Amino acid sequence: MGRQEAAVEDSSTDVRLVIPGSLRRVQLARLVAAGIGGIAGFDVDEIEDLRIAVDELCVAMLTGGAADQLDLTYRVADGHVEIVGECEYREGARSITLEPLAAQILDTVVDEHEISIRGGTRGRFRLRKSRPAV
Repeated sequence: MGRQEAAVEDSSTDVRLVIPGSLRRVQLARLVAAGIGGIAGFDVDEIEDLRIAVDELCVAMLTGGAADQLDLTYRVADGHVEIVGECEYREGARSITLEPLAAQILDTVVDEHEISIRGGTRGRFRLRKSRPAV
């Protein structure tokens, strides 16, 4: 099967997912990433890349401090998918750092990624993966 030629690229159809701050619920974030990748016209390998990336970043966020929930926004636009995750940490959260292997994996599977704590309590990640030109 070839790449889908007609891909949805309407940024007004952002998808928002809110999951409990539990590693057991990260599978839901991966499932939605796969669906969004399909909507964007990604092939099976590209969809798997999205699943891997969102998993790595969600796990880093949830192990970086105690968060009650993780808010994710998925967007398809201009031949790429962007996923942003945010959470509010309880007081005393430590800084978020990616393990070297996780950073290397992310460098391989997505075009851009970042993760940080802002204002001492607001964790945020962003990833972007573009569809290769055909």
